[in-house]
Amino acid sequence: MVSTVTLTLTNSNASNLTNASFTDTLVNMKAVGGAVGGSCAGTTPSSLSAGATALSFSGITIPASSSCTVSFNVTSSTPGSQPNTTSGVTTAQTPTAGSPSNTATLIVNLSVNLKGDL
Repeated sequence: MVSTVTLTLTNSNASNLTNASFTDTLVNMKAVGGAVGGSCAGTTPSSLSAGATALSFSGITIPASSSCTVSFNVTSSTPGSQPNTTSGVTTAQTPTAGSPSNTATLIVNLSVNLKGDL
């Protein structure tokens, strides 16, 4: 099963924050691969390799007095709750990383395929 992770970056300043970067180390889950989406301008990389777990995003512009998103797809075969927290964000204007993100939890349920005569 594929789930979409959407990360929201918020800027309360009156000017854009440029060259924002952060990392996301996926535990018990991995990137499906494919395009990195969202509304943040300049996000690098623009795609992820299937199976990637150590993700690093950079080049992002967070608009003034606003927010933007970075999104990508993940999958997991480990049943249960899988928490995910990113590093703090650094920018050209704020080189010291902010606090780590809130923790989001991916809930993985095992699917069961029943076959037999009815």
